[in-house]
Amino acid sequence: MLLKVLAIVLCLLIIGMQKRLQNIDRLTGRDAQTIRWRYITTAGITHRFPLSSFRSGFSRENLVEQLPGFGCLGGSFSGDNVYKVTVAEPQIATPGVEIVRPITGTDLCDTNNDLEAEAVYGTFPELDIPDDEIEWLLDGVSLGYGRRITERLPVGMHVLSVRAYGDGSAGDSMNVNVLDCPGLPPVATITQPGHIDEYATEYDANGYYLDVTLSALAYDQDAGGTVTVEWTTSRGDVQPGGEILATEANATVRLYTSCGIGFGTAEHEIVLTVEDEDGNPAQDRVVVIVRTLC
Repeated sequence: MLLKVLAIVLCLLIIGMQKRLQNIDRLTGRDAQTIRWRYITTAGITHRFPLSSFRSGFSRENLVEQLPGFGCLGGSFSGDNVYKVTVAEPQIATPGVEIVRPITGTDLCDTNNDLEAEAVYGTFPELDIPDDEIEWLLDGVSLGYGRRITERLPVGMHVLSVRAYGDGSAGDSMNVNVLDCPGLPPVATITQPGHIDEYATEYDANGYYLDVTLSALAYDQDAGGTVTVEWTTSRGDVQPGGEILATEANATVRLYTSCGIGFGTAEHEIVLTVEDEDGNPAQDRVVVIVRTLC
């Protein structure tokens, strides 16, 4: 009788430890694709392990099958169940870095300039590239490290580049023209919208659209100066008015999307350009994604 009670208590303990993954050992060589685990669970249940259970580079398609084993059912129990996890061919996790500020084709003033980059593993967004592995260079000379840095650049034509892990192939570059600007450059800061990824629900003769409020800080830092303001989109092909969206600091616009087979997506890179009376430029950008079901 005592043995039966102990068996039931042990069985309840095992069931209570369901879904606690214990990585007992990894019986694989460098090129093997099968990893052996021990998993405490109820018998007869098949589990799909999360991608985080594996080292980076493995496919998300993880097939889990239960090998012969026993569990607690009907008052009887045995050892842990054993599972075999088979994954697809390993995928190389390649880092990528892209300059997002300054904006391509922009003239800069010889004052402090904000430099910004996006750094991701394209097919593995859960992986991170540390800031201290992202290096900025001007004409091949290091400026500093980080996704965002502020630097005063010398007057003239230069090649601005950024790279990850010291590898130029995992990077981006652009030509910049730094001007000897009279006075201070204007301020150009987008306050609305932030990054948007939404479905368009409204429709007119030009297609499906999303109403978006544009708002910015746009002014001359020199006392008494005035500025011109222009908002543009990279998707002028889907906008009835082309690339130019507005010429005021605050406006509400319709951002349209294209329609494919069953669905449509338009990624609008919205650029704010401010110029003062002396011709000094300043810019800011934001990305708005408009989707629809066609």
